[in-house]
Amino acid sequence: MDDLADVSEPDTYRTSALANDTVKISANTIDTYRSLMKYMEEENTVHHTYRIENERIYRIIIRHPHHSVPLDDIKEELQKEGHTVRNVMNIKHKQTNKRPLITFLR
Repeated sequence: MDDLADVSEPDTYRTSALANDTVKISANTIDTYRSLMKYMEEENTVHHTYRIENERIYRIIIRHPHHSVPLDDIKEELQKEGHTVRNVMNIKHKQTNKRPLITFLR
């Protein structure tokens, strides 16, 4: 724990003692988070972390567009809004001969 002060200023993170000799570290800034993660990886410290919110991958569902809207048009509009699009697909109905639903998944 004392080594963490060498990595980052003590007022840029919080620590909490948990059960089973576990310590929770909460970084106040992204820079602190990255420096602490780098330190733990260099020291081979067993740790678990969550992705930073702005780096998380997420799925969205767009309801009620007409199924004839080209998928490329949806992808382009999402990219214009600043999103990184990995895949756009029209969800198919499982029971009625795989007809397209009016729902898209990104």
